[in-house]
Amino acid sequence: MLGVHLHAADYEWETLRVRALSGLWGPARYFAQLGRELRAYPGTLTLDESLELLRRKLGSMGAEGVSAGDVLAHVAARLRSDPPDDLASHPGIRAEAAPIGARLRGLERFFRPRAEELRRVLEPVDLGEGSRCVMLGGDAEKLLLAWDLTHGRPASFFFLSRQKLMSSPAEQAVLQENADAVVPGGYTTRVNGPAPAFTRPRVWADNSLVASTVFQLVAAAQDVSARTGEAFEDAFLRLAVRELREGTLQAARRCQPVLFGTPHEAVAGALRKAMDGGAFRRRTLEVFEEFYREHLKDIRDVGIVELGSIGSQPLLLLAALDYLKSLDEADPAFAALSDSRREMARDLARNDKGIRRIVVVGFSARRAWEGVTLGGVVVPRPPSIPLTHLVEPFRTFDLSHDWESGQTVAVPRGPLEEAASYWVSLLLRNAMVERPAMPGPAVAAGPQFLGPGTSIWDEGFTEVESARARTNPTVAVDFDQTMADWDVFEDRFVLRPGFPRLLAALRERGYRLVLVTGTYRLRLRLFLHQHPEVARALDLAITQEDLAAADESVVRRAYPGAHAAAVARFLARKPGLRKDVLRLGHRAILEDEPLVRETLSELYPAALVETRVLLLPPFYASDFRGANEDDTAEELAREVLSRLDGLAD
Repeated sequence: MLGVHLHAADYEWETLRVRALSGLWGPARYFAQLGRELRAYPGTLTLDESLELLRRKLGSMGAEGVSAGDVLAHVAARLRSDPPDDLASHPGIRAEAAPIGARLRGLERFFRPRAEELRRVLEPVDLGEGSRCVMLGGDAEKLLLAWDLTHGRPASFFFLSRQKLMSSPAEQAVLQENADAVVPGGYTTRVNGPAPAFTRPRVWADNSLVASTVFQLVAAAQDVSARTGEAFEDAFLRLAVRELREGTLQAARRCQPVLFGTPHEAVAGALRKAMDGGAFRRRTLEVFEEFYREHLKDIRDVGIVELGSIGSQPLLLLAALDYLKSLDEADPAFAALSDSRREMARDLARNDKGIRRIVVVGFSARRAWEGVTLGGVVVPRPPSIPLTHLVEPFRTFDLSHDWESGQTVAVPRGPLEEAASYWVSLLLRNAMVERPAMPGPAVAAGPQFLGPGTSIWDEGFTEVESARARTNPTVAVDFDQTMADWDVFEDRFVLRPGFPRLLAALRERGYRLVLVTGTYRLRLRLFLHQHPEVARALDLAITQEDLAAADESVVRRAYPGAHAAAVARFLARKPGLRKDVLRLGHRAILEDEPLVRETLSELYPAALVETRVLLLPPFYASDFRGANEDDTAEELAREVLSRLDGLAD
């Protein structure tokens, strides 16, 4: 007889995933897995389905007291903090007291054109098999979702920001004195450089040595390209490699009274000290070595997508790559590298590894990247709509920089912000996938579902289902940990080995199959979409909505002979435990949860319940990796069929 294995998995699948995503790369991992989850749903989601998913998310985070309306209001408030010109045309966003439906429709109208612009830029990017797409920057982890929905495969992520480049203790002055170094509102007045096109407002972080030097290299390369016709890419790499070798630009800047941006004595002193210590080359190589370990060590080609202003950060990586590949064994600069960097330089040159394509999708990059080619490919024209407003509500996490360790850590901001991030993901997803071709196979056939508001205690449904069960013997089957389990590491549902064969054997014996589960309908549809062979085997699906829909008076009428206290205890159970298949005339239910037996024993004789609730050991995807499916299938089918055959009609 199959044994009973108790378990304590009393949390939602989302909670399990979120709990595993703490640490430095929490935001990136969260959005990567969210993208794979949302891409798996077939078709666009209705308003009710989207709101139901949001409510489930709030519940899984334990966000008591936070409503879906609170989340939408939070998203609208984030957008209004820096409103774009066209926001006034969306009263669903602007009106504080707007009904939830009006606010939702306003948000959808606002996000749809931005999602379409983003898809227009990302869709043509084809890196080829064996290559890897890397999202770059402090905002770009949100683009993981858009990339995943557009291309059907996840991208990687590398956190790089102007703050991260400021790791030298000498550069702390840039942060400590920023209140004096910037004008009100947090912006420096101007950026000095050879090309007037680049005199634009800059945040205080640009006064750091690495960010300011790369910015001026970009400006110088644009100036050279405009005057001589030399390709921007060639001009930039030539100037950047020379800067890493000789510090030419820094030497020219060092004697200037204003080194970069707004004049400030402490900032100028920090920049000069960093220049004297070779901080530009040192920090550039530190950042690139980290990038190499994470993304280039085990692969030949990568492409970079950045939601940035002028694309200076991917260009910094490109410059470091070219510099290291330009060094030969006899070069004194090669000998000065650490052992790990010498081996890195050899690997890059020997295997001709490279950054083959850069895509910058920032709105403010339109002028800077007009007609530019990188790797022989024309950089796609950046969007005409500011995508910063697409990213703004995603700010679920604060990114805090530790100046002593040089590490940037992610700190969650709370359930409201996380739910807002999730909700914006749903809006983006609906806009991104609303097109003729959807990834993934279509479900050719599947089980019927109960109508809205129906419960298994409704007299009309009970009569119809009982009649069907008398005509065609019916077996009910549980879902979670009985039929399948969600693999948190693979982001997919994994079937218990041999279960499709068991379902086929039951149908061959003439049994009708009904899925009865405490999971909610939208999640079950995701499973059926991923496993159409199971969907075709099922006749009916009863979900949590159908187990929880009835009020107390309806349930009491359904059990007129039962003691009131027993009915009260039954109603107090979680919906997933109220699987009264005996009332529906089903022959038995395959179940992993012993509490289902205990719950039904409140209403029926224990001996009857014992024979009708056929317990299987809970199935966990991680425990069954490598199991022999043929042996498992044969044993499972033999055990279940023998126990069913022993039941009296």
